Amino acid sequence: MRILHVTDFHYHQPWFDWLSRNAVDFDAVALTGDLLDLSKREPIERQIAWVQHWIREFPGQLMICSGNHDALEGDSAAWLARGATNKVLVDGQHLALGAWSFEAVGWGSLPSCGGENQIALVHCPPEQAETAIHLDEATDWGDFELHELLVRGPAALRPRLVLSGHVHRPRRWYHRFGRTWSFNPGVGVHREVPNHIELDLERGIAIWCRANRPDEFVRWTDQADDKKPSD
Repeated sequence: MRILHVTDFHYHQPWFDWLSRNAVDFDAVALTGDLLDLSKREPIERQIAWVQHWIREFPGQLMICSGNHDALEGDSAAWLARGATNKVLVDGQHLALGAWSFEAVGWGSLPSCGGENQIALVHCPPEQAETAIHLDEATDWGDFELHELLVRGPAALRPRLVLSGHVHRPRRWYHRFGRTWSFNPGVGVHREVPNHIELDLERGIAIWCRANRPDEFVRWTDQADDKKPSD
């Protein structure tokens, strides 16, 4: 089972096109929020229309959780929910693929279930994770409640993997709390290919890919710390 994890496209259309072209090489794609961009001059309704069309035409299994730029109000609030199909997982929904279960967690919400084979898509990484701390500013933009859930919450609510984004330049692309791994590919500004993580669920391997940079990888194992596992 191979999953492609990307995040924070912020309405950069070439990255959406790249994702459509490469989806066929994976069993599913996880897009962890901020598909839209509230700071762009492009009207938000036009952005929504374009992204909804892209979702409808997507050639594979797509899983999406909303980010802060996607959490709209009024008539536009349900724009992402309207794209849900048996091939498109959105906020509040669950999906079983092989031995694994996936949950798309909406902006401002927490995972509702956990377990050894549970994967949660959550836009904001957990507080105190390297995936949530900005590389340059050293500011922790993580979610306090998600951190508390992963560290002190009942084991039945702790996912095995948490796929996130939000912090464009994280201090590190992975972090571990006990048996839960947090992943954030970050954002490669002005790059033709978006930062992405390839997850091989059977082998327990995550590979971080960036344009014009060497790939990096980690294995999730039974170690209890958050250091890079040995090969």
